[in-house]
Amino acid sequence: MLRDGLALFVLALGLSTAAASCALGGFEKVPAGKGGAGGTEPACNHAKAPARPTSADPGGTLDLIFALHTIDFAESAMLADRPGLDLDDQCTCEDPAATSCVLPSFAATMTPPCDSADGRDNATSDLINYFKANVGTGTPQFNAAISAGQWTILVRVSDYDGSPNDSKVTVGLYMTPGLGAAPQWNGADMWPIRPESLSGQDPVLLDKNAYVSGGTLVSVVAGELELSGALKVKIGSGIAMASLVKNGASWKLEKGLLAGTWNTRDALAGVGNLLLGGMKVCDQVLAYTAVRSAICSRVDIASAPSLPCDSISFGMTFTADPAAFGTTAAPEMIPPPCKPDQCG
Repeated sequence: MLRDGLALFVLALGLSTAAASCALGGFEKVPAGKGGAGGTEPACNHAKAPARPTSADPGGTLDLIFALHTIDFAESAMLADRPGLDLDDQCTCEDPAATSCVLPSFAATMTPPCDSADGRDNATSDLINYFKANVGTGTPQFNAAISAGQWTILVRVSDYDGSPNDSKVTVGLYMTPGLGAAPQWNGADMWPIRPESLSGQDPVLLDKNAYVSGGTLVSVVAGELELSGALKVKIGSGIAMASLVKNGASWKLEKGLLAGTWNTRDALAGVGNLLLGGMKVCDQVLAYTAVRSAICSRVDIASAPSLPCDSISFGMTFTADPAAFGTTAAPEMIPPPCKPDQCG
């Protein structure tokens, strides 16, 4: 099963290490080519989300529900083609003058990596690449599990007026324990909702100030996502964006992108809680040592301005098709978490 394959990758990650350095800037959502420090013209374009429309919000009544149909870490792609956004307003390597966050002492001997095109930050693709190369589980296996109905992420877009430019919409994200069968992707699949995704009637991951610009939905993401029902990724300073496409009487999301930071402390916890041979990775010394080395050696960005590098940059593309909400699932028995840990 994919859960077992996910757990096995922690050993493979320890076979190779990569390093990086950057810093998270103000994260202003501006068109590419408009960023840069001190108001000067940057040496390269900076991949950013489109700006919020300036027109007043007329209000909207559309309530759309989607389920992620595919994801892609582009782990096998050339560096220049890996997905992401320029989270730190730097184009490492492309701009010789680009500076980065201060490497912590445990990473002081690392060589700063190059960003992908237009300053896109993404160290997670490198992790998935080693995962795929050493264990044989990567993007195709994640997608096969979605196609089998084992997992997805549900996206709800409400208060939308249906136009290419809507200055204020609401976006919520929901986790699910799985459909229990292969989805039909016709809008009638009723995915159950995990109770941990909810805070009262609202989702925990809720952005009431999202917007649509030029047909692209843009939303802030800050919180924990669960991939494949096993791997927990806690996104900080994140942005989710996708093209809202009318598809007959319904809608779908195309050219989606999720980008943000993944604090190494949260990465250690998320991967450490995976099961390997029926035991959590963090309870197995050799496995956890490999995990710790793999994650800490890939620190490349800061979770907030002026901090040392303390996170791994995250980038993942996706598509999503119409779906429906099922019932709220029963709470799952969750084993005690791993003891908190941090690099260095």
